[in-house]
This record gives sequence, structure tokens and C-alpha cells, in this order.
Amino acid sequence: MAMKMKEKCEKYWGDPKKLNVKLFISAILDPRYKWDCVEYGICQMYEIDVALSICNTVKKAFKYMYDEYKGSQVTTNSNSTQSEGSTSSGVDGEPSIGNKGIIRARYKKLKATKDDVDAKSELDKYLDDDTEEDVDDIDILKWWKTHGARYPTLSIIASDILAIPISTVASESAFTTRGRVLDSFRSSLTPKIVEALVCGQDWLHVLPLNVEEPPEDIEKLESDLSKISLSPPIIDIA
Repeated sequence: MAMKMKEKCEKYWGDPKKLNVKLFISAILDPRYKWDCVEYGICQMYEIDVALSICNTVKKAFKYMYDEYKGSQVTTNSNSTQSEGSTSSGVDGEPSIGNKGIIRARYKKLKATKDDVDAKSELDKYLDDDTEEDVDDIDILKWWKTHGARYPTLSIIASDILAIPISTVASESAFTTRGRVLDSFRSSLTPKIVEALVCGQDWLHVLPLNVEEPPEDIEKLESDLSKISLSPPIIDIA
């Protein structure tokens, strides 16, 4: 029994190279735990050399993801600012009132950028801030929505990462020697899930079915069946 349980655990957590980094990132995005708790858990699960390697991989992946989201936000804001500037030009090239407002806004952004050169990044601020109280009924997505003004980039990452549904399995399947156990909760489909599956099936079957020309495999099957004799066998009892 213990060997089977260990085998199932090793399947997902045994090989450090096959670990899903997003699981660790989702735990870091939990304001109750953040990085210190994740690092402690990794060090408890693996030997020190392996644990340090995993921690380094998770840090790099999270930093890379943060930089990618941050860069996409800067590009979007820059495009929207250019669009506003192109639609509010004055007569004879003179800056209109709208352009003056845009220039002031750009100057404020530039000044804020210079002031924040030596300041901590949004990611560092989040990791350095105190963790929330460890309670079970916390709504993490609501927490990120509330703190979106302080962590604008991380809130977008959290909305993407934490929205990924997880797969669950009955505890009986992991701790019993019998076959698969399905309860009414996991073996039934809600109306919304059924609608989603039907909708996905419609998307996959967008191409019309050609019934005029039968597929080659059906023609071959019909040809093979035609060669089979269906007459009853003659038994010689003499």
C-alpha cells in the first residue's frame, strides 16, 4: 500500500525536471504564503542541492513571466497614448489643449519613472510586504482585484494563473487497493459543463461532412465484406 502511494507521488514530484513551475508560481501568488513558504516547502521535499536548483528555476520563471507581462503593458499604454495624440492635433501644427494635457501626462510619467529608478519593483514590493493571515475562507482572486492598484502587473498574472482549473481525484482512489472509485460529484456533468462540451464539439466539427464520396476505409471494408461467403457450411457426415 505504501509503495503504491509513493509511486503515485513520485509520478508528479519525483523528477525535478518535470515539475510544473506554474504550481509554485500560483502558490507564490497566494498572499498568505508568498515565496518564503514555497521555498521552505521545496527544501523539505528535496535534498539541498536539488531544492536550490528548483528554487532558482522557479525564481527565473516568475521573473521572466513578470517582465513579459510588464513589457506588454508598457507597449499597450504607449500605443494608446500615440493614438490619443494623433487624434487631437491643432491647426498649423500648434498643440491643442488636448495635446497639452497629453504632454503634461507624459512628463509626469517620465518624472515618476526617474523617481522610481532606485525604488523596488512591483514584484519585490509584493514579496517584501507582510503576508495575510492564514485563514481558509480567503478569496484570493478577490484579494488581487482589491489590490490591483498597488500591484497592477501581478494582478493580471494572478487572474491568468489562478483561473486555471485544477484536476481533483477522490481520496479513495489514492488510498485504496480497489479499482477506480467514482462518486456522484466526479462522475456527473453540470449543465454548464455539458454546454461547454457541446460548444467545443461544434467548433471542432465546423467542416461539412461529405457523404457523396465514401472514405477509402469504408470502401475497403465493403470490398472485404463482399468477398466473404455467407452461405452455411456443408458438413459431410458420411
